[in-house]
Amino acid sequence: MNNKKEVLEVPLISRDRNYWLVRTEGGRYYKSFFTNGYIAISWNELGAEIFNNTTEKNPLSKDLVFDFYKNMYKNDEEKIKYYSRNSSRIATTLNRFKFGIKAGDIVIIPSTDSDEVSFGEVLSDDLYFERDFPTVNPKDRADKKFCPFIKRREVKWLKTVKRAELEPKLYSLFYSHHTISLADKEKYGHYIDRTIDSIYIKGETAHLVLEVKNENDINALVFANLIKDSVMAVDSLSRKNEISGRKIKIRANVQSPGPMEFFGPITEILILTVIIKKIFGSDVIEFKFGKKKDSNVDRVLKELEKKDFEKYKEMIRTGRANTNIIRESLDELVVGDPSVNINSN
Repeated sequence: MNNKKEVLEVPLISRDRNYWLVRTEGGRYYKSFFTNGYIAISWNELGAEIFNNTTEKNPLSKDLVFDFYKNMYKNDEEKIKYYSRNSSRIATTLNRFKFGIKAGDIVIIPSTDSDEVSFGEVLSDDLYFERDFPTVNPKDRADKKFCPFIKRREVKWLKTVKRAELEPKLYSLFYSHHTISLADKEKYGHYIDRTIDSIYIKGETAHLVLEVKNENDINALVFANLIKDSVMAVDSLSRKNEISGRKIKIRANVQSPGPMEFFGPITEILILTVIIKKIFGSDVIEFKFGKKKDSNVDRVLKELEKKDFEKYKEMIRTGRANTNIIRESLDELVVGDPSVNINSN
């Protein structure tokens, strides 16, 4: 097989990033959010003149919210009672929207009945105010003017997943009915990361996710062979124990279809990535790493230089690693090229 040459850009994910579920009014504004690259929140009356006077150390208070609406609805006793009960919740939600959500965080929005779920990266620490609305809302849900909420955050949408294809571990995330919910990164972060990207580096660990698409029961030997042969292929390249496939670990969804995730030291996982890419018809001539302001790209590059990484890539290119048996397992499990699911870059 004549392999094509490929530069593979691998996302570097910050360990500090958070994950937020943002409601879309039962899916009513989902299409507008997604099509026009933003998330938005209500309570338009609390506008720029109030928000410009708040800071992270001096955020919006429940007393300010209540006093504002008490003055606005001073002749409406029911409204006053409502805001008396809800001013704390409103202040908390608005402060999360302005100060809690940071650039680089991931936001998750569900469509109607959560039939689809979209994942996006927040692009700026600043919110903005959208004031260009017609007197009559348009009927097209993709129109940014369809949503009347003026407080907005800019988002780059990375991936959309049908609920039926979503990681089962993420289902409980949608039980919360708060407008904005901070997802527990220890509980959900890993599953969100590998949904967005099948190849990525986070902290000291690299990840390679293979999506098993076989709808039938998986043959146990084929599954075991894929793991063993992948590890042995990495081992076969090392003469002085500079690298070891035995450092690679695995997480797998016992359901089929589902993800099979290899993770471990950066060098070993990237070598395994080169092996897998060769099977799918590409020679990785260069890795590039998506830079973030807190990225560890310099450390990653030094690690690869220390391990004489180019030597391993050449050994893979010239056939030192046996890829035929791995190819057979990938074919039987109906696994595709993982690099088509790199979305963060």
